[in-house]
Formats: sequence, C-alpha cells, structure tokens
Amino acid sequence: RDAEQSLHLDLARALAHLTPRQRELCQLLLGEDLTMAEASQRLGVPRGTLYEELEHIRTIFEALGLAGYLR
Repeated sequence: RDAEQSLHLDLARALAHLTPRQRELCQLLLGEDLTMAEASQRLGVPRGTLYEELEHIRTIFEALGLAGYLR
C-alpha cells in the first residue's frame, strides 16, 4: 500500500512539471494505448513534434529520479 501511494505521489509530482500537451500525450499513449501516429492525428500535431515532447518528458522524469517509470 505504501509503495502504491509513493508511486502515485511520484507520478503526480512529475505530471505537475509537464505542459498540458505533454500530459495529454501521456494520457493518449498510456491511458488510451494509442500509437504515436494515432496521437499525432488526434492532437493535430506532427509526429516529430510529439517525439520531441517525449524527449522533454523523459528529461523531466529523469531529473526527478523517476527514470524507472519510463518504458
């Protein structure tokens, strides 16, 4: 239970550092299990831009010591 709560708090802390579009991208890729192509179409943003956003997300997670949550 403590580990689950800790995970929740860690992820909430990381998500607070993301832009709204980065949070939406996480939701589409992880929550809705969309592909990058599908997320790109849904957001109306080129895939290359989304890959750049993913790199920013990775950097934020790593800076917060959360690299283990990245897949």
